[in-house]
Amino acid sequence: MTAVIGYYCAPNSGFAYLGEPRLRSLSAWAGAEIQYRPLDIGWVLAASEAIPPFKQSAARQTYRQEEMSRWAARFEAPVRPTLAYIMNGAGLCGLDRLGPYTEALQGRRADVSFTR
Repeated sequence: MTAVIGYYCAPNSGFAYLGEPRLRSLSAWAGAEIQYRPLDIGWVLAASEAIPPFKQSAARQTYRQEEMSRWAARFEAPVRPTLAYIMNGAGLCGLDRLGPYTEALQGRRADVSFTR
């Protein structure tokens, strides 16, 4: 039986972008399948009453940019640590057009998975 890695991520997350190649490498090493479970992070932030990154204090935004740059340098990955524009992760990936999968994107259904 093939091992499965359930990967919950926000498609528009810079940190998900930086970590995904390592996840694929780990998956290949372990002979595991990755089940991509994208989340609509905007919905999650709103539901948890959290402050989205673009609305956080200048100090917090600066720290996030520095952290993103450090990880990008470590993984030798090109990245722009500052947001050029605000994007909807689900819409960016076309995931907002999946009909019955919308609830899964919002974390309200666990019985739907996306496998690559």
